[in-house]
Formats: sequence, C-alpha cells, structure tokens
Amino acid sequence: MTYAAGDSELVARNGLVYVNRWRDGRPKVAASTAMPWRWLKHLERVIPNKDEREHVLNVMAWKVQHPTRKINHAVLHGGIQGAGKDSAWAPFFWAVGGSSRENVALLENDRLQTQWGYHLESEVIIINELRQVDASDRRALENRLKSVIAAPPEYLVIERKGLHPYDAPNRTLVVAFSNERGAISLSHDDRRWFVIWTDSPPMTLEEGREFWAWLESGGFEQCAAFLRARDVSAFAPGATPMRTEAKALMAGASRSLVEDWLLHEINTRSGEFARPVIGSPWGRFCDVLQGRAPNGTRVVPTAVLHMMSEAGWVDLGQCHSKTHMTKAHIFAHRSWSGTKAEARDLLASYAAGAGGGALATLARVK
Repeated sequence: MTYAAGDSELVARNGLVYVNRWRDGRPKVAASTAMPWRWLKHLERVIPNKDEREHVLNVMAWKVQHPTRKINHAVLHGGIQGAGKDSAWAPFFWAVGGSSRENVALLENDRLQTQWGYHLESEVIIINELRQVDASDRRALENRLKSVIAAPPEYLVIERKGLHPYDAPNRTLVVAFSNERGAISLSHDDRRWFVIWTDSPPMTLEEGREFWAWLESGGFEQCAAFLRARDVSAFAPGATPMRTEAKALMAGASRSLVEDWLLHEINTRSGEFARPVIGSPWGRFCDVLQGRAPNGTRVVPTAVLHMMSEAGWVDLGQCHSKTHMTKAHIFAHRSWSGTKAEARDLLASYAAGAGGGALATLARVK
C-alpha cells in the first residue's frame, strides 16, 4: 500500500501495483465568479504586505489544484494570540479536506518527535504553537522537519503500530503557527521556510462570530471556488520562497550570544576582521578571538564560519600558491579582488608577522 495524494486507487511504481490509501476530501463546489471579499479583507488584515499575501494565496491555490505536486517549502505564520491567523487559513483547510478536514493532519508541537507516521498520511500538516524546546541543539527542530518540508527525499516512511511500514510520495505541505518570534532556529540562508508575522491586534468576539457566521453560510464554498479558479501558472512550487522581514527577525533571534558578538565584530571590521582575508587553522584563530569574547561564551570554528558567511564574506576554499604550497582554508571580504594564490600569500604574511597583530602567532606555514 501507499499514500499518494492525487493519484488513483491503484498506483503503479517500478513495476509494482500499490493500493492507495488517499481519497480526495475536497468538497464539491460549483464554479463561481463571486469574490470572497470578506475573507480577502481578513487576509489583508493579518498579512498586510501584498507580496507576502499573494504568495500565501498562491500556495493555497496550488495545493488545492495540484495535490500530486510538492511545494518545496513550509509556511510559518506567527503573531499574537487571537489575531485571526487560524481564521485566515480555515478556508484553505476546508477547500482541501472539507468540514472533517480529510487529509489535513493536526500535529501538536510536543508530538513532533513521535516515531509514528500517521500525520504523514496527509496533504497538509498543521503544526500548532511551533517552538523549539531542545536548548542543547538549537537547530534540532529545523533538522527534524527538513525531510517532510522539502523533497528530496522523494518518499517518506509511514510507521504504524503493529503494521509493516510503507513508503509514501513526499507531497505534503507543512503550515505552522506560533506566537513566538524565535519559534524555530533558522540560518540566514535557509531555503525551506516562508515566514510571515501578524502585528494586528486580537479580533474581538463579535468580529470572530461575524466572520465565522459568514464562512458557514456559504463563505467556505466561495473561498474554495476562488482557490480552484486562481491562476497559478506562474507559481514555482520548487523555488526558494522570498525572504521576509519576519524571517530575518527569526533568523536573528536564532543566534546565540557569541554569534551576535561575532557578527558585530565582522560587520564593524574589528580586530582580525579588519583584514581582507582570514584563514585556517581555525582553532588557533578562535583562541585569539576568545580573549575578547563576552564572558561565559565559547568561540568555536563553526560559529565563526557561519557568521562570516552570513555577513557576506566569500569562501575561497582551500588555497595555495607557488610560494606556499600548504593549503589553507580562506575566507575573503566581499571587497577582495585578488586571486586565491594572492590570498594565500597574504595570509602567510600575517602568520609570519608582516601584517602585525594577534594573527602573527596563528599559523605555521612551510
């Protein structure tokens, strides 16, 4: 068996035939030219940026129209409690799975580490109150969700109690909600998350009742018809999503104290970072930086390399020259216009003392 969203009851794959557990839960709605203005107005309230709002509508419409095609990123919608985020997404969930939310799985944050894969038998996975709880590895949650958010892997393993596991095509879309700016640790070059934030105040009780009364009296059908008819021919489901202000803030909140300090040192070209090229051995380089680092922090090579990359320094890789055949891993400031060989010679001059400063003791070159 398998779970292949959008495919027929029998699925042929690599010469074998599988029974498909997926059944289309999309409600039957008549085509309509009526615009769901009440919903679109609410979306404008919770997603005021037009480009961000258009992207969200394209994600919704694509998933409704193309269940067999993977959207290769997740959506994280953050904001204060009661702002109306759930109400904004409710018509989309209804358009996919109807009132019973068929093929729409709800996964609470504290169950993200479950070994069972029942939630993977879905077209959309909703994660409520997303937040990282593992302080020992700030990017553990991001890494755990990678395989579900994007393909490859092309198939996910569905584990069920007492039954044989089976493979399902990786077609699900992850939609997460959170009330925290630092809900998940993201790197500056992350390609898997589209992050938006709602600053609008909480909906009043009357506003909520009025909106849901409209949804339940024909609004759901209007929204579903709108999503089915929306032109998404220009939407690229496999492309990296746009970088938003909310995502930049979340990436900043993901940084540790020592990473914040390193980024400041790099951006202000302080100390050793005043030089146009910096290179290995990174352990000794970190020992020099440690003398100026904030108390209680530890400077490690991975943090240094990560922050230089975030600041726009160029990784030249392993460099050598005719004079210095021993290779060194070198990063160059974005203003550097020399060759790799010139960078290697310059690094060696720093190590030999010609450049002065603390780096004179860092490297031993042949």
